[in-house]
Amino acid sequence: MTNCPKIVLLFGKMPQNYAYYFAHFLKTIHQKGFLLFLGWFAYTSLVRAQNGNYEEIHLADILFNAITKKENQNLNKQTIIYDYNLNELLSKKLSEVGIHKESDSAKFIVPAVLNFDNCTFLANNTGITLNNINFQKRLQFRECTFYTKTNPNEIQPCDFSLVDCIFADKLEITQYTGRFLDIVSCRIGGKLKLQFRQLNKISIKNIEYHYVSNEDPTETDRKDAQGRTVFSENPIILIDNSYGKEACDLVITESKFRSRYNGCKFEIIGGFSSFEMNKNSISENLPLDLNGTRMDGKMEISENKLSYIALNECLMPDNPSNLIFTWEQLAGFKLCTFRNIDEPSGQILYQAQTQEELANWKDYEGLIKSYSILLMIYRGRGDIESANACYVESKKIKTRRLKYLFNQNPTLDSYLRYQVSEFLEYFCDYGTNPVKSVIYAAEVIFYFSIIYFFLPSRIDNLYTRRVMAKLSGLMQYFSENHTLAQRYKRRKMIAFQQLEQFDKQIRSSLNQAPAFLYFLAKPLYKTLFVYHQFNLWLLDKIAPTPGEWATLPKRKKWYIGSLVMGYFVYFLVIGLLTRLLNAIALSINAFMTLGYGEIVAKGIARYLAVAEGFIGWFLLSIFSASLISQLLQN
Repeated sequence: MTNCPKIVLLFGKMPQNYAYYFAHFLKTIHQKGFLLFLGWFAYTSLVRAQNGNYEEIHLADILFNAITKKENQNLNKQTIIYDYNLNELLSKKLSEVGIHKESDSAKFIVPAVLNFDNCTFLANNTGITLNNINFQKRLQFRECTFYTKTNPNEIQPCDFSLVDCIFADKLEITQYTGRFLDIVSCRIGGKLKLQFRQLNKISIKNIEYHYVSNEDPTETDRKDAQGRTVFSENPIILIDNSYGKEACDLVITESKFRSRYNGCKFEIIGGFSSFEMNKNSISENLPLDLNGTRMDGKMEISENKLSYIALNECLMPDNPSNLIFTWEQLAGFKLCTFRNIDEPSGQILYQAQTQEELANWKDYEGLIKSYSILLMIYRGRGDIESANACYVESKKIKTRRLKYLFNQNPTLDSYLRYQVSEFLEYFCDYGTNPVKSVIYAAEVIFYFSIIYFFLPSRIDNLYTRRVMAKLSGLMQYFSENHTLAQRYKRRKMIAFQQLEQFDKQIRSSLNQAPAFLYFLAKPLYKTLFVYHQFNLWLLDKIAPTPGEWATLPKRKKWYIGSLVMGYFVYFLVIGLLTRLLNAIALSINAFMTLGYGEIVAKGIARYLAVAEGFIGWFLLSIFSASLISQLLQN
């Protein structure tokens, strides 16, 4: 440096390699001339291109300084050397200064901020992994590249993994260049920001995200004038591949995402060649925003517990077979859009629920568009169950809109359109559930049967005249001298005469008619004869002698009274069943509009039957249309 011009002294604070190159530049011009300078410049440029302009430092040393000195580490344009035994080296360095972990499984505690700006991380034929570290303050990687040496003269993008770490504050990885990015079994308490420049795949698995480090309280827990939650335009979780050179794979599985504060959202944007989001749980106050996301290949969202989700600007796969997105995750009006507002500045959820929201045609159309896209995809996949559920929910929103239009312009046309939509929802889920029509049809038949039961159209055992006659006959039996057997013979006199005549015909036809007639008629006669004789014997055994009731012992009276009461109850039960069957038969006839047959409605029931017939015609029409619609879809 002593032979160089004194101007070099002005750059004494430059890094040593820069000062050396600059001094050599001035000396060459002074001694050798301009041509030699050009040769030197080309050589030094080549050397810098191969070795890089960055200073080299080991990652273990950076972590050691952050732990021991508790000072923020801000590194810019440096080459960070990663050792495959990072944790072992760090443990050794810390033990040399008297810092020991409680156990091998305990985490290294980093109490300082780590900022890596425009740095190159370099490993030796391995990936780069940060494992079992507790970062108590924010960790940022901005415009960093991650490479590994596959041989002494060649480097390639490598994997970067964060495994079993705790991030109490913000974790930011922006403008990332590497191969794979894995975040596994980590706990995160601040904002999570992931942006990529060049990446093949990002995998987030089994992490527990709970936003408790509120960096900007002015962006959370805000309400607008109507009391609605206002969401910040800066999401607390951002996965962004919009700056990427090409689409990458994204996998998010078995993770939990929560926020202590309202007004936060989870946003994913950019192009993805494959998107999988399975078995995750997202808290109700943390909506998922997929607007601006492009899915080029497979898209699978299944077995998740979602809050609200925005899809209106999401470009889904063209081939429905590449989309697995079960409706159960969205049921309950979880589909929404985000609407920008000025005061306070931010966004609100739009779900087409309030009068103000229903008046906004643009946002309403965007929400219905989201339902329409999903409906088309479900039908393309042949998932009729999800398609029906999606269609019903979209029709309920349209019914809200019809009600709003009627309130704004109460005409007969708007009223009928609204009421028909309500009717279709109630009776058949807008034509998607024909079974529901059958259930309501059965209920209509049942309720009208009850009415017909109390308005009978035929005389049965429950009529007061028949009940009086039966009671009179029983009382008369105990006051006269005819036994039950005698009364039975008198009532069955014609039957006995016909049986006796039948016996004579059998005897006379033995030699005058074919033998098979005899062998058929004789057992029939014997059966009827035995039947009547058994009835006469039974009546003699169980029935008391007429006129002797007063002289019977108390126990005999109790026994005879029980039999008589049982007989009367049997008489009433037969009447009850007869009336019930008649009421059901009349109701079915009226509902099906088949005609009354032998049971004709009388009195008030005649007018009720007309009303039931109209209802039946309407429900049967709905059932037929719904059934045909489902058959055509299948």
